[in-house]
Amino acid sequence: MSVQQPPPRRPASSDFGWSTSLASGAWLSRLTDGDTVDEALSPYGIVAATTAGGARPVAFSAPARYAHTEAERPCSLGWGRRGGDGGGVGRVCLGPGTHIVAAAVGGGGGGAPPAAGLTTSVTFSVVWPSVTGFRVVAAPSGRRLFPLVNGTTVNVAAIGRYSVEATSAVGAAMRVRFTAPVGRSGLGQLDQQPPFVLAGDYPGTVFSVSLADGPQTVTAVVEDWRGNTGPPRSVSFSVTGAGSA
Repeated sequence: MSVQQPPPRRPASSDFGWSTSLASGAWLSRLTDGDTVDEALSPYGIVAATTAGGARPVAFSAPARYAHTEAERPCSLGWGRRGGDGGGVGRVCLGPGTHIVAAAVGGGGGGAPPAAGLTTSVTFSVVWPSVTGFRVVAAPSGRRLFPLVNGTTVNVAAIGRYSVEATSAVGAAMRVRFTAPVGRSGLGQLDQQPPFVLAGDYPGTVFSVSLADGPQTVTAVVEDWRGNTGPPRSVSFSVTGAGSA
């Protein structure tokens, strides 16, 4: 995979902090102290940009689980797409909260190696995408019927077969898990790609839900492939007419 080089930087033994999209290879932004990274951009990588010439490697020392040395450009925190120091941009997955990435340019070249550069670090926050809302959709067409907010009454006799969709601006590496109501297996319904609907779907077909008359609550969270989750979001509503539908 080829990626464009970052713009010229000020001279330094080690300069650090660019994030890059793995999907497109595009540079997104410089990563500086106090920045906030939206995990909805996932999958993405973090690359150390350096003005050091020759074959001088870059050693990542934090986070600890990503600590390694890369000798090929671009020097990626995620180990490179071919593993080890094989170059390319490797994906990183950082949970919500505050993180520190640290890197230094090591010695290299022929003869007496130049002194290693000082460790440079950047402190930033990762925020997790969340479910932004819910809506009622027709089944099996998936046609949007109306927003589902607290206090809504869903009249099944009037709308027919339906499902509940969770809306979220998630990245390619994200999915939505419905944690309530709970199915027979004791696990919430996991939907891997949009539309994120309570009973699941097959391309072009939304499966209907069967909720009893009375008060109901639907809860959903965004999670990634490692099981990291964002904040849960719930909606409480009433169902009527289910017995006559």
